Amino acid sequence: MEKKIILGKVDRKKEHIKIILIKDLSKYILAKIAPENSNKIILEFESGVDDHYKARVEKEIKYLLFDLDRNDPWKYAVYHCNTASNIYSDIQWQYYNQKV
Repeated sequence: MEKKIILGKVDRKKEHIKIILIKDLSKYILAKIAPENSNKIILEFESGVDDHYKARVEKEIKYLLFDLDRNDPWKYAVYHCNTASNIYSDIQWQYYNQKV
């Protein structure tokens, strides 16, 4: 089954990941992602995000969730939120789990 990104609305009451830009000691939310199912990710960009950052976000999502070909891409996305490569990047992923 083809893995793909679907532009849509992310339900903030369910688990999701915020993708944030760190620039000049400030944080800007670029997008949110959530699992639709094992092969589809819902992507919602914040209003006003320019095409350069949209392309970077989409490239990161495709690489981390699809190109690495993990058994459970969403589980890997959650794991990535706590990696050193994420923490030291200017674009960071932050996991939110509303189930707790």
